[in-house]
Amino acid sequence: MAIAINGINGGISGKVGNVVFYQRNGVGYVRTRAVRRKKEKASKALAFTRNKFKMMQQYIIRMLPVVRIGFQFGPGKGSAYNRALSYNLKNAVKQENESLAIDWPNLSLSQDLPNPVINASFMLNIQKKKLDIHWQLDPALAAKYSSMHMHACVMLVPVDLSTHNMQGILCGNTMNTQTQQVKLLTYAHKITHHAYLSFFSIDVPSRSTDSKYIGELVI
Repeated sequence: MAIAINGINGGISGKVGNVVFYQRNGVGYVRTRAVRRKKEKASKALAFTRNKFKMMQQYIIRMLPVVRIGFQFGPGKGSAYNRALSYNLKNAVKQENESLAIDWPNLSLSQDLPNPVINASFMLNIQKKKLDIHWQLDPALAAKYSSMHMHACVMLVPVDLSTHNMQGILCGNTMNTQTQQVKLLTYAHKITHHAYLSFFSIDVPSRSTDSKYIGELVI
């Protein structure tokens, strides 16, 4: 702040640009105008990150019964929930125009040991409310896991987990059976699901394989 010298017409007052002249106790002063600080809006990148986290968090919470087993030895640190959230945030979210969407083939319900399935197919029978899945195994991995008592885990994830639940079977046939039947819940209207196949050991601690995406189906 600086003192303004009185001129022949009296004290200086008023403002010029962002400079303010005023009088106090007969003395003239000059100062710059106060700048109002506006709260900065979140950048597009920050908004994208927040929305991405919120969307994936909602899915992982609804898939907890599976990911608690499937990610207990998965990559990353922290709980199985944190590992699943971190992995899928990095790998299973895509941007479509200005919106976010789940990248279904890259969504993972389990990350641990390599999945031994080299080929998988399924047959859907809506009338009988059943889904039959068949798979072929990599011989080397199948032999490696032979003593681990691996059983099939088949999960069908609906595109809208906020209004519909997952369905499937958590501990089905043994891995070497190479087939699994799942009884289905049907709805009054068609719901798109995405199917995943992994294997969980019944031993303690329970190890699992990476989940494998086997396709989209409408129930």
